[in-house]
Amino acid sequence: MRSEVLAAAGAEPYEMTEYQGMADFPWATSSVVDARKLAEALKVVCQRPEVVLLRIISLVDDVESISIKDERVTKH
Repeated sequence: MRSEVLAAAGAEPYEMTEYQGMADFPWATSSVVDARKLAEALKVVCQRPEVVLLRIISLVDDVESISIKDERVTKH
């Protein structure tokens, strides 16, 4: 799964952490356009049930952050 996510993104995340069997891949981009391209590239991978996405945080004034809440029911 990890290699599929990285291949789809076409870019290395700036770090990678694992916690309770989940891996977190945070990326940073230099523009909103690049962020949207990255999100678009990950859309296919996001359809897999074992992938949970996405929070795009804007550090630019007057550009809102975007949240896509995962609505799947998980077993705890």
